[in-house]
Amino acid sequence: VAMSITAFPVLARILVERRLLRTRVGAVTIASAAVDDVTAWCILAFIVGIVRSVSPLAGLRTTALAVGYVGVMLAFVRPLFGRLAARRTWREGLSQNVVALVLVLVFTSSCITEILGLHALFGAFIFGALMPKENAFAHVLAEKLEDLVVIFFLPLFFASSGLRTQIGLLDSPSAWLLCAAIVVAARAGERGGGAIAARLTGLGWR
Repeated sequence: VAMSITAFPVLARILVERRLLRTRVGAVTIASAAVDDVTAWCILAFIVGIVRSVSPLAGLRTTALAVGYVGVMLAFVRPLFGRLAARRTWREGLSQNVVALVLVLVFTSSCITEILGLHALFGAFIFGALMPKENAFAHVLAEKLEDLVVIFFLPLFFASSGLRTQIGLLDSPSAWLLCAAIVVAARAGERGGGAIAARLTGLGWR
């Protein structure tokens, strides 16, 4: 499941830099990544709930809490921001208070899902998925946060991942073989899966 999840911000950045975002290939790629992420994160939430628990029953409890939390977000948070987005067009920009409110709620959502036994990223993802797209609210908010995220948080994410990686733990031939198998499976799934799906939907090999 982890290998099937697309690094959505990285993918979007690559498409922007290659000037492919508004092409047919870019549209198909972004749409596929969005569907892939929603599906995979839901599956991963269930798996993490089982892995972090002491029994399958506790895993089901964590999953039920996650579903309940999504229901609360749909019932209360989405209408709140729906009313906020419907107040006026936001193309002229967002106030600092609105941005601060969004950031506080994002971090709160992340903390709640972490407490429930899921990854904090799941809470942030749910919050972002429920943001209203009307009146350019989400678009203007994304533009406001994009530079900070791409320039600061994205490199920090990779640096943090690199610092936690301990190559010294691969201290046996079997460990290196397992590592190689995972890398091959990941690359084959990315390249092969993408290529086959693209061909089946009418795209060329290039």
